[in-house]
Amino acid sequence: VRIDAVGFADVDARRPMQRDTVFAIASMTKPITATAIMILQEDGKLSVDDPVSRYLPEFGDVVLEDGSRPPAITIRHLLSHMAGLGGSQKNEGSLKSTVEQLAKQPLLYEPGSGWKYSSSLTVCGRVVEVISGMPFQQFLQERIFAPLGMVDTTFFPTAKQQRRLAKIYEPGPEQ
Repeated sequence: VRIDAVGFADVDARRPMQRDTVFAIASMTKPITATAIMILQEDGKLSVDDPVSRYLPEFGDVVLEDGSRPPAITIRHLLSHMAGLGGSQKNEGSLKSTVEQLAKQPLLYEPGSGWKYSSSLTVCGRVVEVISGMPFQQFLQERIFAPLGMVDTTFFPTAKQQRRLAKIYEPGPEQ
């Protein structure tokens, strides 16, 4: 089987796509994070039905927008975007500090009663860190990327990888 690359990694610079072009991981972190959670469940370290506050105590004090206390958020709620979380998809500083800030925000709805694309998988990433005792990237590297031979999959591209990085584009007004 022959594999070729087509198009441009950088349209403005007319830099062609190569077979080893690297792309930003972006939302592919979500299935990778879910895989990490399932590995930990398979290892007997957690259940997706556990309350997230078991691992991240700051989630024991969450409230709804009206100030009332909701039922506990479970890891399953986080995995399915049904936790009631709002806010930005961006990490602000470390995974720990981002999740601490998320836990301070009121929930948009009771966990399990609705769906909203959110930063809930970011919270799962922090659960992975707490349970595994290692940084999220290290857990992914040791348990997923290295065993699968994924040598260029990272949140922190090296200088060499950055030279092969495709530029990120967004749809323009005409799309």
